[in-house]
Amino acid sequence: MELMQYTGLKDKNGKEIYEGDILDSSFPIVIEWDKRTVSFVARRDITFPLRIDGVYQVIGNIYENPELLTNWNLKWRGSTTQ
Repeated sequence: MELMQYTGLKDKNGKEIYEGDILDSSFPIVIEWDKRTVSFVARRDITFPLRIDGVYQVIGNIYENPELLTNWNLKWRGSTTQ
């Protein structure tokens, strides 16, 4: 069992968003903790702040749905350390 950190945000269906969740917007994005900015970020090819509540939809997470990462050529980096 993996413990996942709650971001304090909810998706458009009211489901809580956690680190490691995979969200669907116009393309899947992965939620990560960024130690540089001390905040949760959304990542696809670039990293951007995760600030908007209720816009995205949780479609899975990196632990239970790793195929979503490979289907979209995403890689889980874990918490950003740089």
